[in-house]
Amino acid sequence: MAKKKAPKPSPKDTRSIVLSLKGTVEFRDWLGRLADHCRTTSVNVMDLALVHYAKHVKFPEEAPKRTER
Repeated sequence: MAKKKAPKPSPKDTRSIVLSLKGTVEFRDWLGRLADHCRTTSVNVMDLALVHYAKHVKFPEEAPKRTER
């Protein structure tokens, strides 16, 4: 049986994994409920949280867009 080759990323796709987070099941579920409350996704909650935190600590750089899409 021939091995399947991994799909090659599109040359235009410049994204990479930025953050991987391990946590308890309780934390995962809490984050999911928070995202549902905000009518968004867990990824968007984390994105917004980082932007707000950077402003809170007066980080001088504005956050670039997370994705090009």
